[in-house]
Amino acid sequence: MKRLIKSLIGLLLLSSFIAMADQLVIKPQSQGEVTYVSGGVGSDEKEAMDAARPEYNVHLLFAQGRGEYLSNVKVSVSDANNHAILDTIADGPMLFVNLRPGSYIIRADLDGRVLQKKLNVTSKKSAAVTFLWAE
Repeated sequence: MKRLIKSLIGLLLLSSFIAMADQLVIKPQSQGEVTYVSGGVGSDEKEAMDAARPEYNVHLLFAQGRGEYLSNVKVSVSDANNHAILDTIADGPMLFVNLRPGSYIIRADLDGRVLQKKLNVTSKKSAAVTFLWAE
């Protein structure tokens, strides 16, 4: 009887975890060896992104003018040898990426207006980069 009760409790816990996973506001994705997550539209997504921040070593933020946050920004990351390692469209103003230590070029394209920044990633600390387009 105890085994049956433990099994039922385990099954209930598992089903609640599965239900919670389906309701995740943001979902990590991957391309090759690169994992990333994007979002930050609305308070639920912002909270979810803030909670995910420690899991990623590169934090990108997209804004326009005096700080109006942007989504649907096309982002590409290339390594030092100019090999593309990530091509995506940010679902919100924040895009967090896990990159190996090294040098990278990050391009952010907002409706044909491209900003480009170089980034050196170390194993010791995370890096934050803001892309700000003039109005």
